[in-house]
Amino acid sequence: MPAHQARQIRVYCPAEWSSTCAATRMIDRLESAGFVRRVHDQADRRRVLVEFVPRRQAEIDAVLNPGRRRLGEIFLGYTEEQIGVLFDYFERAVPALLATVQEVQAARAAP
Repeated sequence: MPAHQARQIRVYCPAEWSSTCAATRMIDRLESAGFVRRVHDQADRRRVLVEFVPRRQAEIDAVLNPGRRRLGEIFLGYTEEQIGVLFDYFERAVPALLATVQEVQAARAAP
């Protein structure tokens, strides 16, 4: 998948993490700053997609590269098999944690 492919807002801000309004406000701020732009879905003109603006990539990389470098250094201490186990764990753990957040939120919202 290309790095700058347009995607629906929910890809960037899943419903489990925030409301549609909060996601829209976040996209509004990113768009105002010139990091993303809204484009119409060619398959369904009613849908609006969000894509990153490639000219801002250097600024994003400047912020993220130190963390990428540090994580890369950590991964150097693991075998390919161990890295596979780590990725498997996180692929399973994230949905489990999000489900827990939903349960806690539902319990707090219940009368």
